[in-house]
Amino acid sequence: MNPSVLIVNPDAFLMGWRGATPRVMDIARGLTDHGWNVSLLTKRLSLSVDHSALEIAFPGRILRTPFSGAYATWMDTHDWLRRANRGLWKLKGRANYDRAFQFGWAAKTARWARHAWRAAPPDVVWTVSSSNLGGAIAGRYLSHIFARPLVVELHDPPLYPGCRASNSEIPRAFQRCIRASSAIVTTTAAYARYLRDEYELPPERVVPIYLSYRGGLIVPAAPPQRDSLVLLHAGSLTTSRGQNARTLLEALALVFAKHPSCRGRIRLRLVGGGATAPFRQLAERMNVSDALECVDEVPYDQFKNELQAADVLLVIKYVEEQYEMQIPGKLFEYLGTGKPILGILRGSTEAAEILRRSGVGIVPEYGDPESLGRSILELWSQRGRLHEIYRADADYVGRFSSENVAQRVHELLSGVVARGSLAGETRPTPRLSVG
Repeated sequence: MNPSVLIVNPDAFLMGWRGATPRVMDIARGLTDHGWNVSLLTKRLSLSVDHSALEIAFPGRILRTPFSGAYATWMDTHDWLRRANRGLWKLKGRANYDRAFQFGWAAKTARWARHAWRAAPPDVVWTVSSSNLGGAIAGRYLSHIFARPLVVELHDPPLYPGCRASNSEIPRAFQRCIRASSAIVTTTAAYARYLRDEYELPPERVVPIYLSYRGGLIVPAAPPQRDSLVLLHAGSLTTSRGQNARTLLEALALVFAKHPSCRGRIRLRLVGGGATAPFRQLAERMNVSDALECVDEVPYDQFKNELQAADVLLVIKYVEEQYEMQIPGKLFEYLGTGKPILGILRGSTEAAEILRRSGVGIVPEYGDPESLGRSILELWSQRGRLHEIYRADADYVGRFSSENVAQRVHELLSGVVARGSLAGETRPTPRLSVG
């Protein structure tokens, strides 16, 4: 009989095809290929949201709870009512708001599962969580209800200073999830090291499994003869976090000032950037707005075409503490294209190390417009030979393919199921009163 896994992710498909969606799709597809029966448990949708295309593409069964969080049921399908209710939570204090937001769906899911679950219990519970712990907490509850092992996948470290100060229950809940898990998966080695040190965990208990790219590694062909260089950035470029966006525009301004012939020929294309008004205004003040091309979010197939049409791909990493142990997901998607990747990030980060080892990464000195400008000019001068100069290390980059990542997840879950016992606490699921 095929093994089964229940993926618990309350916000699955929240950002459409962007964000964490490719991750859950790739893992589910890969596990299905390895013979697993995959189910996804997520929250109720608002009437204004349509995930039908994503649900059709998901290679398994999707189960939705009849509620979306710590809201009254009649509020669930109205976004404005839920926003108003969250406002009431805030009036009772930040601690109350955090408690309702982080624990609400998990507590209701535990009560619902005890009374409404009719299917056979899964062999293992795989729960996905970012800075909101709702998924991890719900997964811990369900692993106790089903008496099955728990694997916790953590994307964004939830214990940044603001979180510590706002609600002491959140760090305690996080620690309980860590202790209850049979295995912990992180998407960076830096976060895995932090967890091992902070909670004195054995190395084999915390496993970094990176994000991935889909399909085989592409070997770029010679570009068409054109006298231009297109730099592409996917996602938002905000001017409110650090100097990243400003440094990029300052570098372009320096390039155009020193080499006026490049103006109109070096272009910065922003795809799916959302609210780009502040960035565009800053570009106008720096006299580089004519280099910008802003495109709204596009379907995934069209996005892949955008990647193939670009000459150089841009990846930016913010420097606030809560982002220190993260690697931007787009970096891995970029790797599969075999195109040069220009990293605007600290050279000491794990993301910079991956770029350097990949064979296609360029990491100029962080925060220095002159250094970034020199890198852009070098790419410009090599524009006809980029496919010859920047060649991906196929063995290294291949580690991040969705097939290899799925193989690692399959091996991890198979080991957890074979051991067949909960690694952590055995107390019954606590009853929570959530506002």
